[in-house]
Amino acid sequence: MSNAEPSEVDESTRRYFDQFTPPFNPKRFRFALEFLSTLDRDSTVADVGCSNGPTIELVRKNTELHDFVGIDIAEKYLDQCRTNTGASTLQGSILDRSFVERYTSRFDVVILGAVLHHLVGTTRRRSLANAETALRHCAELVRPGGALVIFEPTYTPQWMLAAVFYVKRLVSAVYNRRIEIMSRDVNFGAPVVSYLSKKRLREYLERISGLQIAYFQTLDRGTVAGVIHRQGVGVICRRV
Repeated sequence: MSNAEPSEVDESTRRYFDQFTPPFNPKRFRFALEFLSTLDRDSTVADVGCSNGPTIELVRKNTELHDFVGIDIAEKYLDQCRTNTGASTLQGSILDRSFVERYTSRFDVVILGAVLHHLVGTTRRRSLANAETALRHCAELVRPGGALVIFEPTYTPQWMLAAVFYVKRLVSAVYNRRIEIMSRDVNFGAPVVSYLSKKRLREYLERISGLQIAYFQTLDRGTVAGVIHRQGVGVICRRV
């Protein structure tokens, strides 16, 4: 598995999030609150792809945890995260090997919320490789005995998602906004996305040495345009 460099992240995706900073729904992480509540209150929690801080705020309000670090590539998101939560922040890409090495085994918990499908490269294959690299890098940030907590929307059939990837890439080359058709889930244009299937997500996690899956569940389901099936997946892994 090759190590992706931050330059491989689609530049239109960078520009989209830095310009529009869309919100993230933190309720997706309610599945993990009971587990997080059992941790020592001084545990250090990193939120990779922290957005403007809603997941940090959800965890802060519902547990005794208080030591949070937000990580994102978008400077505007980090400014908003600091303002909204008081957390410290780090600007960097989870695909950047040098960034990961600076913070290896630094955190008791790493949270990764709906990030993997945004780590797009020039092709669908490169994008899937980016997702696997990101999972491996997140695991490296976790101290032995710590935990990796993930929420990721997954979709099938994968052949159709490959087609969506290339259509969105084509449209986003000339228009840097989302074009919705009938619903928010049916759209073209920016940002380009590359969704995993639930099966592929589990396979990637099982390949990571020293990581044990403790919880892997479908949290919500839906159908897009009658043909694409969505499963929101919640995951808790322990680093051994």
